[in-house]
Parts: sequence; structure tokens; C-alpha cells
Amino acid sequence: MNKNAFLFILILLLSPCFSQEHGSSSSTSEYESFLRTGNFSLNGEFLWWRPYARIPYALTSKPISFGTTLASTEEKTHKVDLGFQPGLRLSIGLYLPVETWRLYWWYTRFRTSDTKTTVPKNNERLSPIWETVPIFASEPAVQPQAKAKQMLNYNVFDWSLYNFLSWHKSMTFIPSFGLRTAWIDNDLTVEYSGQNTAPINFPVRDESRLKNHFRAIGLRGGFWVNWIINNHWSIFSNTFMSLLLSRITERHKQVFTLVDNVGGIVSSDVSNANRFLSIKSAYELNIGVLWGMKLKRTFFGLEAAYEAHLWPDQIQYMLFSPNKAQNSLSNPVNFYTSDLSMQGFCFKAKLEL
Repeated sequence: MNKNAFLFILILLLSPCFSQEHGSSSSTSEYESFLRTGNFSLNGEFLWWRPYARIPYALTSKPISFGTTLASTEEKTHKVDLGFQPGLRLSIGLYLPVETWRLYWWYTRFRTSDTKTTVPKNNERLSPIWETVPIFASEPAVQPQAKAKQMLNYNVFDWSLYNFLSWHKSMTFIPSFGLRTAWIDNDLTVEYSGQNTAPINFPVRDESRLKNHFRAIGLRGGFWVNWIINNHWSIFSNTFMSLLLSRITERHKQVFTLVDNVGGIVSSDVSNANRFLSIKSAYELNIGVLWGMKLKRTFFGLEAAYEAHLWPDQIQYMLFSPNKAQNSLSNPVNFYTSDLSMQGFCFKAKLEL
């Protein structure tokens, strides 16, 4: 996949050579009759996105027995489902002295959070997933429930250089290449709580805090195809791909209170952190319609589009077990990875001066 990404970006870098040989000022002027050439462009977008960043926090099942053997059936994994939330994207574009070249800076901001509570039904058993110290598995007569809160904080900066190529008087192909920087946080806090009836009636509580901080920088390339319908309307499609050097920092902390076998109250916390570098990719698709109008020496436009974003393996967590000899959490026993994806709509206002 990394090899294909490299070839894709290399083709985009060579596209200006193609444009100088096969492009024509007359065909480009057809596009400029719809989108006016100016000094700079201001753009503001309202985003209405739904992210898919599902991290499991509990497992419910119905225990059944076959003689002396205990098994589980009807297992279900519980995750927080994040709904649609608003976001924003701001950009500024500069028109370079060289014909058909544009320079843009983009900033995308999206933040959302949600909670979910899981209470076992009759004959169900809840199994905590993010327990580094398995207190509920070791304590008698404890039936836990789980309450999870998940937060996504998404910040992306893009720098892109565009070159306008025309296939036809109403069709424009616009390749681009540039840089991308991303700050993405996926945090999950889960509180497991229950009631211990032996040897003493006392609430048992376990809170696990998981943090996944993603920092990345790298190359971004893509293209924009624009089909002009008339002097006011056009249909467009954007496709981008990024290849990023990423640093992933994940932290896991467990704070718990329980009763030991002789009725003593135990309260403690354990934690660990891990940081590593990786090469990650990201993909974007945008399809929409643009309406525009010239007002003397100013162009004003409105856009409505559908967007989809994919960050493969962006979510990564480790589950640690205690190393009793060193009294630490240095031995990973489980590793969870998942994609981050988002889809939704964007509504854009565009002003060119």
C-alpha cells in the first residue's frame, strides 16, 4: 500500500509538466469565466459529520452449563456510538503569478463526545474489557455494570498547491499536492461498578481511563474534477490520499476500590503508557454541487457536498497485566486496533476577491 501511495503522489508531482505540454489558455479561460481569477479566496464550511470510532468497553453474555463445564452464549460487545455533530473548516487561497496555479491553506476542526451505560439483564453476565487488575473476576457475588464516555478531538491542517488543467471547455481536472498535519485524540473512560455481598456488603468500583493521542505529518495529494453546467452551476468531486509519519501515544490508567477476602477495603491505581512511530495513510472523498455568481470584481459561491474520510488503524490500545515481581504494568497481553472513519455533509460559502 505504501508503494502505491508513493507512485500516486509521484504522478501528481509530474502533473505540472503534463499541463504545460497539453493545456491551453483558451480552454482554461472557459473555467475562469465561471470562477473568477483574483488575488485571494476566503472559504468557510459548516460540517455535519458522524464519526465511527468504536472502542469496545464491555461484553455481556448468558452463562450456560454442560454438566461441570461452564460456557457462554449470546455474547454481545458494547461500544459507544457517536452521532452526528457540527464542525468547521476554514481556508484561505492565494492566486499565484503563474497561470493556473493556486495555493490553499485549510484547517478542519471537529469535536464530539457521548456516553453509554450497560446494565446486565436477567441471566446475563457483564465482563469488563479494560481491567488491568481483574477485580470483578476475583471478587465473589459481584455483578458489575458499565458506564462509558468517549471523546473525539479532530484537528487537521492542510497545505495544497493546485494546478488547473482543462479537458474540455466545461470539464476541468485539478491535481494537487502538498502537506498534511494532524492532531487526533480518541479518549475513553469506563466506570465498572457493582455490589460485593461477601464477606461484606460494600460497593466495588473500577475506573479505566484510556487515551490515544495521534500526531502526524506527511504528504497529501489528490485531484478535483469539476463539470460546469452553465454560468452559475457546476458539479465537482474531490479525492485525496495522504501518507503520514505518525506518532501514537496511548495511556491506560486504572483506579479501583474493592473489598478483600477478609473484609478489608483496598483502594489503589495502576497505569502505563506507550509511544511508537508508524507510517499511516488517510483517504478522503467529496462529491457536491456549486452555485456561483459574479458581483462586479468579486465572485461569491455556495457549495453543498457529501464527504467521507478514512484513517486506517488510527485507534490503537493495549491492555496490560501486572508484573508482580516489578510491581508495574510492563507486559502487554492484549492489543486492540480499529479504523477511524467519518461521513456526513458540508456546506460552504466562498468569496473570491
